[in-house]
Amino acid sequence: MKRLLIMLAGTVSLLLGVAFWLTDGEPRVAMTAEPAPLQHLLERHTPTFLPAEGVYEIEATEADLKQLFVTLVQKYPQWHVKGVDIELMEQKALIRSSVQVGPRYLNVTSLVGIRGNKPELLEVQLADQVLPEWLVNLAIENTQQIARLEPVWQMYQSIERVRIAPQRVVLAYHWSERMVSALNKQGKDFLFSPADQQRITMYLVAAHKYAEQSKVKREPLPKLFQQLFQLAQQRTQTGESAVDENRALLTALALYHSNLDLSDYKVPKALLKQRKRFYLNKRKDLARHFVLSAAMSLYMGDRLTDSVGLLKELDDSRNGSGFSFYDLAADRAGIRFARQATKSETLAKQLQAMLAVSVDEAMLVPAFKKLPEGMSTKQFEAEFKDTQSEGFKQLLQSIDSQIEASPLYRKPNVIAE
Repeated sequence: MKRLLIMLAGTVSLLLGVAFWLTDGEPRVAMTAEPAPLQHLLERHTPTFLPAEGVYEIEATEADLKQLFVTLVQKYPQWHVKGVDIELMEQKALIRSSVQVGPRYLNVTSLVGIRGNKPELLEVQLADQVLPEWLVNLAIENTQQIARLEPVWQMYQSIERVRIAPQRVVLAYHWSERMVSALNKQGKDFLFSPADQQRITMYLVAAHKYAEQSKVKREPLPKLFQQLFQLAQQRTQTGESAVDENRALLTALALYHSNLDLSDYKVPKALLKQRKRFYLNKRKDLARHFVLSAAMSLYMGDRLTDSVGLLKELDDSRNGSGFSFYDLAADRAGIRFARQATKSETLAKQLQAMLAVSVDEAMLVPAFKKLPEGMSTKQFEAEFKDTQSEGFKQLLQSIDSQIEASPLYRKPNVIAE
């Protein structure tokens, strides 16, 4: 027993010595960029919602990657990363980071290169010591066994090719339903804080309970809106942020109307069976377009969400039900609604006050008359040529003008925050 204790003490002492040898008293790397909201980064560089399966390219500058790395490490303080930097070279990237270990710092330098068209970790250096290749490979193999990281590896496998050059990187990846499923499993932990997840779950449960109690076959979406915004107003009156409540509400509505598995959001199984579609202007597709675009704009930004909606309609003109300006109008109305609901505490409270009392369909999506729909590519090109034509732009301006005429967007009386 005494011999065992001596061996244990010796092992601990050796590990402490190695740890001290590999760590420094100061971090060698500082944060080299300011963090950015994830929705800002998504808007500019990550087309999270794409219209069809296929290979897409994403391009980012060195500054973009620095900003992304800083955003990630600040989102996860438990990683104890105190500094991070990235340098792009010809077909290589050098990533430096400083991780706090007790009162000292472990300074890590990682060299990423290209093998078989995919990025691969070529070398890892702790302090001034290069780790053996077998040890790096062993660490990678072990991380592949971690269930929580499975979506990360699935996304890595979707990479078709990558090109690294000084100051920029271009990555081509294959977008598929499998990748959507992987993102859904971990996306909520990446995009939403624990408090946001609780809010989203609460509104999801409320929506399912309302659907369970409804006896109407084609339930109008405004009725659900009124119920949920009454709840949002009540929570705001207890001191919660109106912007946070509205964002969670819209996110929950989009999840409810999506085809995603909601079991991770702790909605009771009995309620999940009551999931039903709601309608806008007697059409369930308009309700779905409205709520999905509203939520997407919160995390992707208005511009990219609008582009995704347009791409979806163009794809429909080739392979689906045809280009529909009604769907496009619902997309744009959802984007406008989300902007009003989350722009400021004042506007968020004003919207809650209006919708908690009464909601009609025209407030959300005007009853547009005689908009073109079901257009094939040939019909669309014959009528408008392309999306840059004056005729197309004028029709969009007419749609936007009718949306802006909603009582929701007229200048209301100021409500004190």
